Amino acid sequence: MTVREFVDCSGLCDGDAALKARRQPARPMPESKKHPLPILSSILEVIELYSEMVEPVSLAGAVCSDPDDDKFLEAALAADADYVVSGDAALLRLKNYHPIQIVRPAQFLKLLSH
Repeated sequence: MTVREFVDCSGLCDGDAALKARRQPARPMPESKKHPLPILSSILEVIELYSEMVEPVSLAGAVCSDPDDDKFLEAALAADADYVVSGDAALLRLKNYHPIQIVRPAQFLKLLSH
């Protein structure tokens, strides 16, 4: 699997990103947005380089046991995402929503390596 584009949902909550496989041109990351930890900085830089902004869609009703987490599913649906990468227990309990798989970061890294 090759991930070509990230939809950055960090504006909704730090650390969660919906991802989809589609080519997106790279753009440089501003120096002011670089993270002080080298490994995390590299990961965040990749997300920034391949991110696009989307307008979330509205769900018909609550989907997640924590309704505050529905915003991530809304963004993922709007982006036609393949994955939501999260450590949030309520999202992870869903496992998937329509065609979107909800996985932990470690699981997603394994998917990337195949």
